[in-house]
Amino acid sequence: MKWQDLTTRELEAIDRATPLFLSIGAVEQHGPHLPLATDSLIGAYFLEELDRKLGDKVLILPQVSVGCSHHHMDFSGTLSVSHAAFQAYVAAILHSALAHGFKNVVLFNSHAGNQAVANLIAEEVGSTHPGCRIVLAGWWLLVGPELRKLREGVVGLDSHAGDLETSIVLHAAPDAVREIVPGAPLCTHTFDWASGDLLKGERATLYRSMHERTCGSGVAGDPTLATAAKGEAITGYVIEALADIVTDLTGAE
Repeated sequence: MKWQDLTTRELEAIDRATPLFLSIGAVEQHGPHLPLATDSLIGAYFLEELDRKLGDKVLILPQVSVGCSHHHMDFSGTLSVSHAAFQAYVAAILHSALAHGFKNVVLFNSHAGNQAVANLIAEEVGSTHPGCRIVLAGWWLLVGPELRKLREGVVGLDSHAGDLETSIVLHAAPDAVREIVPGAPLCTHTFDWASGDLLKGERATLYRSMHERTCGSGVAGDPTLATAAKGEAITGYVIEALADIVTDLTGAE
C-alpha cells in the first residue's frame, strides 16, 4: 500500500502494527552510464517489489529522493542537502507518521552517504517514541553475505556505479543505462585502514570526495561485470530480507 494513494478514511482503518517503509535515496552522479537518480531509483524499485509481494502487509511512505551528497558536488547534476536539514526533514516525516498511531518503521536507505545521518535519525525518533520499533536498513548491508557470492572483480573496489549498482539498474530499468565502459582505476594510493567498499567496511574513515577517490571518473568498481541476471538475483535477496523484517516486526506484536 502507498501512503499517498489512500484516503484519510482508508488510512484510519489500517492496523497500526503494519510496518511503515520510508525510502531515502540520492540524486548524484553515477558515472557516464547511470542516471543521476540511480540511488533513489534502486530504493523505490525495491519497495515497489516489496509492495507487490506483500500488499496490505506494508505501508510505503513517499520517498525522500534527495539526500546527503556533498562528496559528489564536483560532478555536474548532483543535488545535496546538509546533514542537519536532512535529519530534521526525515525525522519530521517519521514523527508525523507515528503520531497517527503506527508502531513499526523501517528507514530504508539506498545511498551510503546517508547512512551516518540515518543512524542519528533512528536514534532521535526511537528515543522520542519508546513504544515504537525503528529499523534502519541499508540494502547492501542487509544482504552482504549473498552479495559477496555474486560480486566479481577486486574486493574492496566496488562502492559506486560499479558491478552491483549497475546490475540492479540493468534489471530494474534497463532503458536508463547508457553505454557501459570500463571505469578508470581508483585512486588506491591511500592507507590500508581507509580502504573499503559496499561489502568491505573501512576500519577507519578518511574523508575523500568521490572525485578524489575515483581519479575523476565518478565510478568505483567495474560496471562491465554487471548483468541483468545478477540484478534480478540481488533484488530477490533484498525482498526476501525485507519480508523477513516485516514478519518479525508484526509477529512480535
